[in-house]
Amino acid sequence: LFCIAGSLAIPAPSILLVPPHPSSQEDPIHIACVAPGGFPGANFTLYRGGQVVQLLQASADQLRVTFNLSGGGREAPGGPFSCQYGVLGEHKQPQLSDLSESISVSFPGKT
Repeated sequence: LFCIAGSLAIPAPSILLVPPHPSSQEDPIHIACVAPGGFPGANFTLYRGGQVVQLLQASADQLRVTFNLSGGGREAPGGPFSCQYGVLGEHKQPQLSDLSESISVSFPGKT
């Protein structure tokens, strides 16, 4: 068993690309990160290639957030993107989930 800060890791979130899908590198990218049931109001972190891109907190009754990456900037194209969430567990100890699967963003016409 792997222990993180003295507690077990919590289940990984789901990650998905939200329409409209970008058609060029100048278009914004929308990526949703969804925690499993039972973890509303989590703090989400979006990574690109292991580097933190954005942080968002879900509303107290929500299991998901949508990250909006502006097109054309350094933070946008490609990927791979993954996300993670954290919650306060028992005794107010922060718990981090496992990382989600990775997704990459492709642009039509690019090779």
